[in-house]
Amino acid sequence: MDDPSPRRELEPKLFWKWSALAWAGLAVFGFTIRWILHGRPGPALGLTLVQESLAFFLSGILWMVYRRPGISDPFRISTAAWIVGLSLLAVLVQSVVAWWVSGPAEWRYPGWTPREEWFFRVTFAWLLYIVWSLTIFTLRSRHLAEDATNTARRMELRLLRAQLDPHFLFNALNGIAAQIPANPSAAVEMVHQLCDYFRYSLGHRNTLLAPLSAELDAVGAYLKIEQARFGDRLAASVESDPAAEACAVPSFLLQPLVENAVKHGLGADRCEIKITAKKDADTLRIGVSNPGRLPPGLEVSEGVGLETVRRRLEIHYPGRFTFELGRMNGIVTAEVVVKGDPCSG
Repeated sequence: MDDPSPRRELEPKLFWKWSALAWAGLAVFGFTIRWILHGRPGPALGLTLVQESLAFFLSGILWMVYRRPGISDPFRISTAAWIVGLSLLAVLVQSVVAWWVSGPAEWRYPGWTPREEWFFRVTFAWLLYIVWSLTIFTLRSRHLAEDATNTARRMELRLLRAQLDPHFLFNALNGIAAQIPANPSAAVEMVHQLCDYFRYSLGHRNTLLAPLSAELDAVGAYLKIEQARFGDRLAASVESDPAAEACAVPSFLLQPLVENAVKHGLGADRCEIKITAKKDADTLRIGVSNPGRLPPGLEVSEGVGLETVRRRLEIHYPGRFTFELGRMNGIVTAEVVVKGDPCSG
């Protein structure tokens, strides 16, 4: 989760598994055709065992060659030439071995001339190898496309995350500057709390996900800064269950919500911020509430912080989240509801 994952290739175990299944299926088909041509199951079975076994191992060698970056990355005309040439080479090796074995064993096709048998074997097998090679490159391209998409999402998440610290730092420094003339001791305490907050921030600067418990600690440091600034006008409480605190969430998810609550809640005589977190089965509910009013038509995408929250939720929980602002009995609540584990991007 800290760094973009390296480029993924088709896993060797997965390749050999699916390659074995594919050639086994072709072996059944080939055995049926050879039985029809020979009229006897013995030669058909013998040729099938020789040819499809060779095809399985030769295709494995081709796969290892295709994995070389100089051949397959990116796909060019020279790549197509490699596919055609290597497939032909594999076909010739397979055909020579099959011809060498089928003579003494009397497995030759009755009624066929050697030229006809060679032409049929080379043409059919060559077509199979080319189709097989193109399938491998198609699968590989899908892996690379997925990796590119994931890398782009990680970069976007990092950019979204990077927007939060300057936004917070600007607000915090303004608060400290306002306290210095009238209450220098409070300003000093705010600087200490700011250092604690940014110690956490720097330690998690490359982390896309973090336990909710760590997020609550970071928010606690922020609230201490604000409490030193506003004194008794600001109070905060947290209600969370252990199951919720153990959940991984996008790092610094709560920060913009709490900042927004402090900003709009201080319009009242006394602002009490309440943070709740509950987990029910695979659903995590996080709420941040404050006294105040909700302007008509306000969208959760308004403002840098709330827009960042929404976009990060879209990436981490595609189709599995809600983010709403609501007001009841003079209390405004920002509620995030997510289902399942977050995607790492």
